[in-house]
This record gives sequence, C-alpha cells and structure tokens, in this order.
Amino acid sequence: MENAYPSSNTSALNQDATIRLQTLVAIGFSVLAIVAIAIVTTVLFFNFRNEIREDVRQRLRNMVSIAALQQDGDLHAEIQNPGDENSEAYQAIKGNNFAILATDPDIAYIYTMRSDEQGNIYFVVDTGPPGADTAAALEPYPDAGEALAANFVLLEETIAEVDPYTDEFGTFYSAYAPFYRSDGTREGVIGMDIRVDTVLAREQTFLMTTIGVALLLIPFVALAGVWVASLITKPLVNLTIFAQQVAQGNLNLRAKVEANSFEVQELEKYLNNMTSQLQKTILELEDRVAERTAELEEANQRTERRARQLKTISDLFTTISTVQELRFLLPRIAELISERFGFYHVGLFLLDTNNEYAVFSGTNSQGGYKMLERGHRLRVGQEGIVGYVADAGEPRIASDTGSDAVFFNNPDLPQTRAEAALPLKFGDQIIGVLDIQSTETDVFTEDNVEVLSVLASQVAIAIANVRAQEGSRRLVEQTQSLNQEYTSTSWRNLTQRREQVGIRYTGAALERLDKPVITPQIQKAAQAGNVETSKTDLALPITLRGKVIGTINVRVPGGRDWTTDEKDILQSVSDRIALALENARLLEEAQITAGQERALAEMSNKIGSSFRFESILRTAAEELSRVLSGSEVLVQIALPAANKDEK
Repeated sequence: MENAYPSSNTSALNQDATIRLQTLVAIGFSVLAIVAIAIVTTVLFFNFRNEIREDVRQRLRNMVSIAALQQDGDLHAEIQNPGDENSEAYQAIKGNNFAILATDPDIAYIYTMRSDEQGNIYFVVDTGPPGADTAAALEPYPDAGEALAANFVLLEETIAEVDPYTDEFGTFYSAYAPFYRSDGTREGVIGMDIRVDTVLAREQTFLMTTIGVALLLIPFVALAGVWVASLITKPLVNLTIFAQQVAQGNLNLRAKVEANSFEVQELEKYLNNMTSQLQKTILELEDRVAERTAELEEANQRTERRARQLKTISDLFTTISTVQELRFLLPRIAELISERFGFYHVGLFLLDTNNEYAVFSGTNSQGGYKMLERGHRLRVGQEGIVGYVADAGEPRIASDTGSDAVFFNNPDLPQTRAEAALPLKFGDQIIGVLDIQSTETDVFTEDNVEVLSVLASQVAIAIANVRAQEGSRRLVEQTQSLNQEYTSTSWRNLTQRREQVGIRYTGAALERLDKPVITPQIQKAAQAGNVETSKTDLALPITLRGKVIGTINVRVPGGRDWTTDEKDILQSVSDRIALALENARLLEEAQITAGQERALAEMSNKIGSSFRFESILRTAAEELSRVLSGSEVLVQIALPAANKDEK
C-alpha cells in the first residue's frame, strides 16, 4: 500500500493547515468548555430553583399545619353572615392570625374558608399585612387554585399548590390545611400565601452569582484550549489530509502519523482499517447494486405487465357489460379473453341446476365449437381439472398437461400443453368454471393466476348480472301476459253482458250500437294495433295494457289528407278513452260484487233468523227465486237414492 505522507513533505501547505487547525481546535475547545460551563450553570440554577420552590412549599405546609392547630373552629362557626367583621369572634380570629403573620416576614396572607352545599368556596376571615386589600367576611372566592378547588370538600390533610397561581390579590405559592371545632367536626380550611416575588428574588441572587463565577472561568478555558490545540494539531492535520485523499477516491492509501499520543496512534490504526473495510464494502456494494438493479428492472416489468393485464380486464368487463343475453355473452367473453391474452382456447362451463355437471356453454376455438355441438359436460368432482375446480372452488393449474394426473385428454383440443381452470364464484356460490388452455408449457405463473382469478371474478359477476336481467325480463313478460289476458277476459265478459257496444255520432244525432261495425280500416286497426287511414276514413285501436279493447273510426264523406297532428290528437283521445272505460268497468264490477255481497248477506240474515226446518227451507227457496229473477227453486234435505238397494 502507498503511504499518504512521505518524510520530505514539509511544504507550506502543511504549515498553513497546522495553523488553521490549531486555531480551530483552540476555538472549538473553548466553545465546548463555555457550553459545558453554561450547561452546568443552567443545571445548577434549575436544581437550586426547584429546591427553593420545594423548600417554600414544604415551609408553607409546615406553617399552615401549625396555623390550623391554632384556629378556633367554634369561633369560626359563629360567623354566619356577611358583615360579621365587627363581631367579637371575627376580631379574635383576626388577631390570632395577625400574630401568626408576624412570625415570618415571607408570609403574605393567612385566610380561613368554608364551602356551601353547592361547593362554592367563601372567605371567613382574611388576614393580610397592615394596609393590604383583604376579603370581607363570607365573600365568595371564585379564583381558588386548582389544588384547593379540587380537594376542598374532602380535604383532611395539608396540601400545597404545585405551581404559583394568580387571583385578584396577586401571584402566590399557597398551602392549605383543615381545622376543626371542639367536637371534632371539620369547620373549614385555612390557607397561607407567600408571594412569588420573594422566591424569585432568591432565585435571581443565586443566578447572578453563578453567572459571575462562569465568566471568571472563561479566560482560563481559552488558555487551556490553546495548550490542547498545540498537542494534537500536527497529527490531526496529517490525518485530515489522509481523509481528504480517501474521500477523493484514493482507497489504496494508508495513514502513517508520528505521534506519541496513544489515542492518535489508535485513530491511525482505525482509519487504516476503516479504509480497507470501505474499499471492500464499495466493491461489494457495486456488485449488490448491479444485482438489485436487475431485480428492480424485473419487478418493474412484472408490475407493468400486471397493470396492462388489469387494464385489459377492466376494458374487457366494460365491453361485455353491454351484452344482455347469456347466449351472446359467453362466446363474447371467450373471444375477448383469447384475443387480449393470447390463449388458443378459452371455455366457459356453467353448473346445472343440480350442481351435478359442469356444462360446456361458451368458447372461441374450433375444437370448442365441436364440444358445444355434442353437448360436452363433465361430472363435478370426478372428471378432469374442470370437474375438480367445480367441486373444490379453488384454481387448478396444469403447467405440463402430459404429467398432470387430473388432466382430461380432450381429442378436440390436441394442441393443449398447459391448462388453467378457475372457479366462477358469485358470493360464496360456485356458478361455473373458466377453462383456459395454451399451446406452451409452464405459461401459467403465480402472477398470471392472480390476474386470471380477478378476471374470473369479473366474468362471474357479468354472468350473474345477465342471468338476473334475463330473469327480470321473463318476469316482466309473464306479468304483462297475465295483465293482457286478464284485460281481454274482463272486456270479453263485459261485452257479453251489455246490449250496447258503442256509439255512432253522425253530426246530427247519437246512435247506439247493438253490434260492432266492421270496415276494412277498423278490422286492420283492431288486428294490427295501429292507425289505419283511407281517403275518407281514419281508424285507430283503443288499447289497454297492450290489448285492443275497441276502435275509433272517423269518416269524412268528402275525403281529406290526415295530418300528423290530427293522428296524435286522436291517439291521445284513444288513450284517455281506454283509461276511462277501464275505470268504469272496474266500478261496474265493484258495484256488481257489492250487490251480490249485499244480497247474500240479506239472504243469510233471513235464513239465520229461523230455527225450524220448514221455515229455513221456505225462506231459502223464496230468497233464491227472488235473487235469480223468479226462477223455480227446489230445496230439500232428502238425498235421492243411487240405486234400488239404497232406498
């Protein structure tokens, strides 16, 4: 390996680098030392501040506990109304608290409190230094600190606010303790405050002292930095030059530094080891990058191929979604899959109603057409890959049909070398199998199977949708047929029971028709269901629910050309006549039914009102004769014998 520093290398470059490094090291050492001093100073200050504040809280807890013992709960109980400041009890309590206040100059306020049933806190006796603003007796205290407000009702021990709080009297550190009456009942809570300014003054004094000491240390730190820089500069400069050359790509160099420092010698050894490892790692990384690049390229190709396949599936589904009959849908699906994916045979099997056979129902290949002609089908779970998939509901791949034990050798498809069968599932139900065959072996990969499974799902949805549409169309057709049959029957019955079948208006008078008028135009209009015209006549059908129930005929003796507007007007009139006639027929039938029900009810009431055989039989015969227009009626309870032996 090549040394980075020949022994003759004493150029001005090294000298300049040494000076620069000495300066940087001295400055860096000084900065680090100053930062360290600042950190230590800050830590000391915050520790001192926390200790002061904890000491203040502890002092408050101790003093308020003692003050609570000096409170007379019975005297407090006498103060019950605002304005009791002049009472003897109030003055005695306030005098006692003034004496406590005088024991420590740091104490700002001493005050006693109680709460009402709603949890509102009130001052009882508020004591402060002379001239201070204090609360009146039983004045509400809405600005109570968090600790006091949260614990007032159940307070049984001394507590202190964690942080200073501010109310209308100032910002304080506070502590609270319960005090009691002579019978042991808790009368209220006593609070004691120390102003935050008192604590802040002590903290500021300590901070200024600490900063002064730190400033005195800075010159000594600077001198120490210069001394340290003179010790480590030269070897570090050499190592820096070595690192620069390595960074420029010269990994064949090895560092050689003359220094008495053990640390520098170790650094030299580590740098040389690092350079060797770096050289080795770079070589390995180059190999791995090349491998990874090849893998990424292959993955990108797979991703692009899958994206194209999924796009093809989307386009295919869009195309077949317009087909609404199953007999056209299945061959169209097979043709599109074969065309878009390049498979020579695509077949669609649908399960029969008993799920016993998978029936071949659609294809794209010549061999498949032969299978359709002979009614090809496979028993579910027993014959071929298709039968297996129809039973198991899972895809099955034969990458090489020659070695697959389940493969069904079909003489109509002799070129098959690989086969994929995928279940057609709609929900949890297997409705068929998508069978795809290729002339190449190993063409169906794991990626292909995933894509084809998506395709099979879309095909199953398309088939189920078309089946549902066909079922709906059949139901609609059946309903329309029943409606038309009902309409024909109803109007046939109506015309049979009515003597009048129409009206003729000649311009001068109305004429009732007892039988239909038949002309060539009327007959054509009734049979074809269309408007029929001649030079003098226009005939159009009266249609209800697709059935012709009558006709309208308009005759102009002199003859004329019928306009489109006239035809449209007559057609609209015809439609309204049909609806009006249907409503009238329904009303008439309802009235007839109501009359029959009413007559039956009257007959039943008359028959039911009798309790003798003769009376019941006579009433039944009379009522039936009346309802049936004077018919001769026989009602008897003796049955005629079938033969002589039965007499």
